[in-house]
Amino acid sequence: MNTFMAIMSQLFWGVTVGALTVTASAIGKLLLLGGAVGGAAWWALRRLRLRDR
Repeated sequence: MNTFMAIMSQLFWGVTVGALTVTASAIGKLLLLGGAVGGAAWWALRRLRLRDR
């Protein structure tokens, strides 16, 4: 029984750490994408304003 519980504990922590890693990675990618899109929009609007002067 001790071996079974040790295996289940390792499996639980492996899944938990894996899920947290995937979540952090997804959040990081979304922030990076949002920053890139926001930066491109800011650059385009800035260029448009400078052209209209």
